[in-house]
This record gives sequence, C-alpha cells and structure tokens, in this order.
Amino acid sequence: MSLLTHIFKYEWLNFIRNRFQLTMLVVVFLLGCYSIYYGHQEMEKQRAAIAVVIKQAQQERQDQIKGFFADTTSVDGKKAWQRSTVTRFAWNKQFYATAFEPGGFASMATGQRDLQPYYYKLTAMSIFYQLFQNEIANPQKLAVGNFDLSFLFVYIFPLLIIALCYSVLSGDKDRGLINLLKSQSCALHHVVLFRLLFYFLIVVGLASGLCVISFVANHLEPTGQLILMLSWIGIVFAYLMFWFAALFLLISFNKTSTFNAMVGISIWLLLLIALPASLNIAISVTKPLNSAVLSGISRRTGVINEENDENQKKVVREYLLQHPELNFKGLFDQNLSAKGFAAYTELNDQKSAKLVEQFQRRIIERERSARLFDPINPAVSTQAMLDHIAGVDLLAFQYFYAEVKSFHGSLVAFYYPKLFSDKNLTLTDLKTAPRFTFSPRQIDKGFLLRGFGLMLIGVSVLLLLGLKNIKSKT
Repeated sequence: MSLLTHIFKYEWLNFIRNRFQLTMLVVVFLLGCYSIYYGHQEMEKQRAAIAVVIKQAQQERQDQIKGFFADTTSVDGKKAWQRSTVTRFAWNKQFYATAFEPGGFASMATGQRDLQPYYYKLTAMSIFYQLFQNEIANPQKLAVGNFDLSFLFVYIFPLLIIALCYSVLSGDKDRGLINLLKSQSCALHHVVLFRLLFYFLIVVGLASGLCVISFVANHLEPTGQLILMLSWIGIVFAYLMFWFAALFLLISFNKTSTFNAMVGISIWLLLLIALPASLNIAISVTKPLNSAVLSGISRRTGVINEENDENQKKVVREYLLQHPELNFKGLFDQNLSAKGFAAYTELNDQKSAKLVEQFQRRIIERERSARLFDPINPAVSTQAMLDHIAGVDLLAFQYFYAEVKSFHGSLVAFYYPKLFSDKNLTLTDLKTAPRFTFSPRQIDKGFLLRGFGLMLIGVSVLLLLGLKNIKSKT
C-alpha cells in the first residue's frame, strides 16, 4: 500500500507539472461539454419537429370537429363539412401523427436518428407509399459523424489514453532511470501497473464527470433509469479498460517512446477507421443492398384508365375476394372512384410487401453479419451497445416501422367499412378513431451482457499477455 501511495504521489506531481497533459485533459473536458450540448440540441430539434406534427394533427382534429357544424350554404363551409364527414374525401385526407420520440439517452448517442425518419403524417392510403417517400439510402450506416458523447468516448478518449500512457516505461528508459527502477525491491511490472492505474483513475474520473453532467442535462432520473445509467457507465469503463490493457501490452515490449506512440496511433487507426471501413465494404459486396427496387413504391399510382367504371369495379371485386365483409348492398352505385382507388392501394401494398420484406430482411442480415465481428473490434461493439441503450440503433427503427404499419392497418379498418358502405363519419366516430401510441423496443439485456463479457475477456487476455511479456523483456 505504501508503494502504491508513493507512486501515486510521484505521478501526481509529474502530472500537474506537465502542462501538455493538463491542457489535453481540459480540451477533452471542453469537447465533452460541447458533445453534450450538441447531442442535446440535435434531439431538441427533433422533439420540436415532432411537436409541430402533433400540433398539426391536433389542429386537424379541431378543424374536423368544426367541419361538422360548418355552414354548407357557402363554398368553404361545404368543403369543410365534406372533409370532416364524407368518407370518400376523409379516408386519404385526414392524417394522424406517428412519432418516435427520442429518449433521454438519445442525446448521448444519436445513432440512426439523423438517418431514419422518426415521424410520419399517416393516412389510410398506401402505407408503403407514405413510408418510402424519403430516400432509403445506406440504412446500415451508423451516424459516426455526429459529435455526441458516445463519439467522444469511442474515438477521442483512446487518443487521450495513448497520449497519457505511451511513455510510462519507455520515458524512464529514455532518461536512463530503468536500472534504478529495477534495483528497487518491488517488481518492475508492479510499478508500471500502478502508474497505469493512476492514469486510469484520472480518465475514468473525467468520463464519469461527463456522464453525470449528461445525465443531469438530459433529466435522467436514477429512480426510473438506474439500470440503464449503470449499464452505460459500465460499458464506457470496460472500453477504457480495454485501451489501458492494450497500452500495457504495448509498453511491455520495452520499446522507445516514439515506437509506442506510433504503434498506439496505428492501433487506433486500425480499430476505428480501417477495420470498420473494410467490414462495411465486405458486407456491401457480399450482401448488396439496392434501394432502387423500392423506387416504384414511393411513386403514387392508381387504377389504369380510372375513368372507366369497369376497371374500377374489377379492382374492387378483386379486393372483395379477400374482404367479403365489405361487400355491402349497392356497393357499385356511388363513390366508385374512391372505392376503386382505396382497393387498389391495398392490393398494391400486398404486392409490394414481398419486396419490402426482402429489403428489410436484407438489412437485418447485414446488421447481424456486422455484429459477428464485434468480438474482434471493441470500438464498434461499444458503439453498438451504447446505441442500443439509447434506443437509436437500426433494430429500434425497425420496431418503429412495424408499429407504424400496424397502426395503418387500424386506419384501414376504421375508414374502409364506412367508405364501402357509403356512410358518413360522425362525431362519435371521430372520438373513437385510432390513436397512435408507441413504446420503444425493450433493451436486449443478453446483447449487452455478451458484449460487456467479451470486452472483459479481451481486457483479461491483454493484461495476462502484457504481464508475461514484461517479465521476459525487463
């Protein structure tokens, strides 16, 4: 214990006298504060956008209620009344807000939230037309360009660790102090480990402080989200431990400070730039994903020669084979165009569903293939786990899309019987209309435990190799 205290005192004196290290620490802290601010602002923009859509939907409902009491003797009044009550106008005009609200952790790891749509203004019209109006390009890509807190931990903190620790043993060797250290009663590897422990505590303290600041800034309450907060901190700590263990193994070869610095940076480039890029290229080649196959879905189409009533009837009859409950008396007597278009959109969605299913399945396959390489790249594994905790990974949005699609089914079930039976909407119908409610996907504890366990195994292996190596090299 006296040795540990002595080494910590010596390292502390050196640390506070080293202006470069102090400056690095301050710079990283300021970058951390900026990353917290950046992530918070980005999520506030998304919350504001969602709030606008929800407000528009609420205004839509108020206008519909007013439409029931509109003066139909005027042109505008009649239009308002028709939009509110006449189903042939209402079924593809009245929209409902569907949104994926960002959680508290989303500010700390934005993940896919800047790549995927997080709200829709949905009607009973074609679901795929509405989902895919935006371009679906490269859904596998992670949003590593965002300077959020997870980016800081995954990309910047390893550089800080390298800068603090690369000369722990080699610096003494360069100054001719290595023989003096060897002459002491304690083993040399103990000295190295204790010195690394000192810097580990400094880095962990900085990371903990930034996490606490972010938790407070994002109003995360320990009473309701303690497990997620501890999981976040635990994953960050395990990742930092990996880099210290990697530096310990590098130091154990007893090379020069220049060599350690160059190799440390090379490892950083390999794990955070080269390997992810190579993996992305390999997956793109072996499992190509072409969103152009869905381009036709995002274009609005209708019944061929829709002016021809027989074509409209043909489409409606085809749809009635699947939904005989909608075969009301006098079905073809009025509103045939609206019924034909409604039937067409549903039939067209059924044909498009196979393409969409194949596309979505391909995305999941690519994601699973990428996750297979997590054990050899703790950086990517850490980013994936932090994104999962924040609820911003690809699977979270796949779950959101499934919920949106299910809600669209309830809109069809609400409007189509009234459309096909030529019944108008009432105020009671409006009050019982479907409402979208969304609960984010549950956290996969197994995924987090596997990733955390593999990280600790990697740390243990690196430490054991480092211990064996430093004993033979010094």
